[in-house]
Amino acid sequence: MELHDGQNRPITLEEAQRALYLDFEGRGPSEADPDPLPLIGGVCCEGDYTATAIDRSLDMISERPDVDFMPLDHFLGELLDQAKFEERRIVFWTSHERTLFTTRGYPPGDIGFDVRVPAKAHPELKHYFREFRSTNKKIRSAGLAKTTKGALRTKAFGLLAIIADDLGLKRPASYGPGFVGKWLRTMQEQNQLKCEAGYDRWSPSVKRNTTKLLKHNEHDCRATEYLLKWLLEH
Repeated sequence: MELHDGQNRPITLEEAQRALYLDFEGRGPSEADPDPLPLIGGVCCEGDYTATAIDRSLDMISERPDVDFMPLDHFLGELLDQAKFEERRIVFWTSHERTLFTTRGYPPGDIGFDVRVPAKAHPELKHYFREFRSTNKKIRSAGLAKTTKGALRTKAFGLLAIIADDLGLKRPASYGPGFVGKWLRTMQEQNQLKCEAGYDRWSPSVKRNTTKLLKHNEHDCRATEYLLKWLLEH
């Protein structure tokens, strides 16, 4: 069984079962920084999830037992080396990951697989992309009431999670559509404020944000795997 889409190198079910499922978390574009680098990278492989802080502004979270620290370029290089050595594919939700590898000097070539490409073309999934664009535009419109924004939030952020949820992989209660940037900002502020004290001295609320962020990232990694396997079967 293989999945062909005309842009990625075809992927087999066996490759999908052994792949490295990658997802990054970052603050998102702004006027001051239209193309920000990611701050955290998560990887699922054969059921196991690992999280890595990849920016010094969050290095203190690596004091948690479930988080590593590795500078971005080191992280990209190590992951690509692992994929090559273990003959695994690197699978991600959008072309942003492939572009990041390439611009930082670690082009993945045909090892990478962008799940969004076949998902967008699939006849049973096309409507998700249309509805998501419409809702995303609506939630950003000027003068929209706060209550309306709140009602639209779960439909205007996290397209991957929306699709996976409808296909059977339910979003955990901790999943935070539209809150990732806020969580990361509070984490960066606490990292700077408590630089001499350590992660144990972070405020309870920001520690909770950190846990939510990591669970959010893990779900996106698992949703990428779930959707790819669904595509292979449909």
